[in-house]
Amino acid sequence: QLKDEVLTAQKMQMDVGENRLNFDGSSAATAMGINWQLEAKNLAQLHPSLEGRVSSAGNLKGLLDGSQVDLTISRLNGTFKGQALQAHGQIKRSDKLLSAHDLVLTVGSNHVTLNGSANETLGLDWSLDAQALQQLSPKLTGHDKGQGKLKGLMDGSQLDLMVMQLKGVVKDVPLEAQGLVKLNKKVLSAQDVVINAGRNRITLNGNAAETIGLDWSIDAGDLTQLSPKLDGRLVGRGNLKGLIDGSQFDVTDNNLSGRVNGYDVS
Repeated sequence: QLKDEVLTAQKMQMDVGENRLNFDGSSAATAMGINWQLEAKNLAQLHPSLEGRVSSAGNLKGLLDGSQVDLTISRLNGTFKGQALQAHGQIKRSDKLLSAHDLVLTVGSNHVTLNGSANETLGLDWSLDAQALQQLSPKLTGHDKGQGKLKGLMDGSQLDLMVMQLKGVVKDVPLEAQGLVKLNKKVLSAQDVVINAGRNRITLNGNAAETIGLDWSIDAGDLTQLSPKLDGRLVGRGNLKGLIDGSQFDVTDNNLSGRVNGYDVS
């Protein structure tokens, strides 16, 4: 039964090929939630882009329009596109705010954890321990490890991303990053942001609002390490003002010099 975006079921069972879903209860916030159990032995029968199998169980509360969601994963085990898959924990969405409680996701040799609330007071703690990035995407190679804190809204209108530490190797290029990046009403700000990618270093500090500006510097000894479409080197610093959507933009540079794709820059 579906009423006012609330789903109610009584010992329902759905079978699609070798895949079975059982669910029972009500998703209303005042109810006990819907207890669900999934035994999917052939995910490709559900969609051709899926490959693997999953055995999982948990509880769901909320509205079907997605504005309110409270999902508890008691267990999830299986394989997806040849990689071992495991998950457990709780994740919530209330309007545009995301929170999690002891959420752990493991794909092959890669682990992601989330804990806390993305509100301005607490923040959502995150950690990444990716030992084999190619298991997440065939376009990636290497490994990465880091941790930090996230605050903001799911629509991206407000975002605070703190990277306490991020270190690894991506596509054979050593990568390190740290600092705080904020986005508020299309205005970008940064506090002590440092990104090192191979022989290239970028720093950001300040606020891109018209009164202050965002100070930036670049010391790129090998631009190819940033993008295969680039070649050469670039050194300089300056200040940036404007909105992230590009509708307002004012950039100044001091002593920017180098050579990019065969052209001198000065």
